[in-house]
Amino acid sequence: MPENISELSADQINARIREIVGEFSSLSLSVDSVDDDITKGEALAAEVTALRAELGARETAAVERTNRLSVLGDTFAQDDEPEAAPADEPVPAVEDADEPVEEAVADETPAVEVEEALPVAASASKPSPAKRAAAHAPEVKMPKSSSAAVITAAADVPNYAAGQEFDSLTAAGEAIINRARSLPTHGIPGTRLRYGALKIRKTGFGEFVQDTMDDYSLVQKVGDERRLKGGSLALTADAWCAPSETMYDMCQYETAAGLLSLPEFQVTRGGIRYTSGPDFSAIYSDPDFYFHVTAAGVITDGAGVVKTAKPCGTIDCPTFDDVRLEVDGVCISVDILANVGYPELTRRVTEGVLVAHARKMNSRHINAISTAAGAAILVPDNTTLLFNLDYLEWYAESTRTGYSLADNAGVEVVLPTWIKPLIRAEIGRRNGVESWNTPDSAITQFFSVRNLTVQFVRDWQPLAGPVGAVPIPSVVLALMYPAGSWAKGTQGVISLDTIYDSALLAQNKYMGLFTEEATLMVQKCLGTVALQIPVTVSGLSGAQITEILGT
Repeated sequence: MPENISELSADQINARIREIVGEFSSLSLSVDSVDDDITKGEALAAEVTALRAELGARETAAVERTNRLSVLGDTFAQDDEPEAAPADEPVPAVEDADEPVEEAVADETPAVEVEEALPVAASASKPSPAKRAAAHAPEVKMPKSSSAAVITAAADVPNYAAGQEFDSLTAAGEAIINRARSLPTHGIPGTRLRYGALKIRKTGFGEFVQDTMDDYSLVQKVGDERRLKGGSLALTADAWCAPSETMYDMCQYETAAGLLSLPEFQVTRGGIRYTSGPDFSAIYSDPDFYFHVTAAGVITDGAGVVKTAKPCGTIDCPTFDDVRLEVDGVCISVDILANVGYPELTRRVTEGVLVAHARKMNSRHINAISTAAGAAILVPDNTTLLFNLDYLEWYAESTRTGYSLADNAGVEVVLPTWIKPLIRAEIGRRNGVESWNTPDSAITQFFSVRNLTVQFVRDWQPLAGPVGAVPIPSVVLALMYPAGSWAKGTQGVISLDTIYDSALLAQNKYMGLFTEEATLMVQKCLGTVALQIPVTVSGLSGAQITEILGT
């Protein structure tokens, strides 16, 4: 390694990196390699890390110089319009009429040479209309909420310390933009360098954070005529002279609500081997484990069959299941120029993609449980939804009996979210019940008093049809399993990276978001079933009988 890397030029550093990559490839390291080769490989890794760090430091310094020069340019560009001469002030006489007179024009920009850190078009003396609108646009303020994860900055993100925590996605998005602005402006053909931007470290499992939608609420409030004196926003068409202001904020409906909650554990290797162990019902029904001797000395087994000797059951080795991690990820390619002029669009799409990613993973996890449950058990139609849902308690009781669970042992129930308004309508139609405004807590209590822990989820049995005119499904599937039967294995760290790729840079683009998350589903215990329940909203209740007391 050179004694002083700072004395090398960028071309010399890149040339040395290519040499190191070639030397490392020639080692062909493996578990059978000798210690000397492994030691040499470690030395090469240390050297290339130092060289890349030097390049990154230079790029960061270049960005800082650019920002400082931009501030200087903006400062001298202000108030650059020449002042008009007073009307009573005489026009200066021309000393030499033979020479042409040049009209005095103030320089719009100072002679400041700005080094560009990104391959973007050179700025004019004044910011573009898009930049001016973005600069004066109101800051999007997201409400703070309790979180089960901590978002921190990766190493070498400009203007952020390594490990610095962010309290909102907006602040985290600014870090991604800063990382993108510091990407190298020169590319090495055929190379691909990966730069960290953010890390999401989970601090707890089984909990998900839901963001509210302040932007939409604000637009709704502004358009409410009742808040104004006179109750009207009407104006004549030519009441305003100024051109319309562009709102760069976009509507954002989506939310990550309705995700299945499962106990989670961290997986440090590529998978996990486990066994559910013997089935208690098989142990209970095996006659060889039990015998009975009558007073006359007759020996019978657990099934009452006469035996000549006392039977003795054997313990068979259980089978193990091997579940491997499956990887889900997202990738976003961002146009550099579009991101500089319209960063709100990049942030909006990024947030939407992350919500979509969570919803797709939710669907995959629920479908894994549904597949393990097998064919659904058909529940007979009792002409009312509540009577049909009573079968959930019946099957929960049969589960507790079959596996010798405690009488109050909890049983998990998974239903789609769209069943809640139908249960509310069913309760509201019943006779003799004050239930016109049934809250969600009352619906949940219907299950909890039966020792059923219900989860209403999305991304499973989705409604089909045009929005606002979706027909009510005729049946609904419900998943049931003893509490704790299912768990989700996951890696503890999710990295959100920006990636510099020479091929993308040639197209004036960069990879704005690249993330991968590995998970696996484990069925620790038996007893998962699926029930197909008829959906009949009738409000039917028990018949009322009139009793006439005798005189």
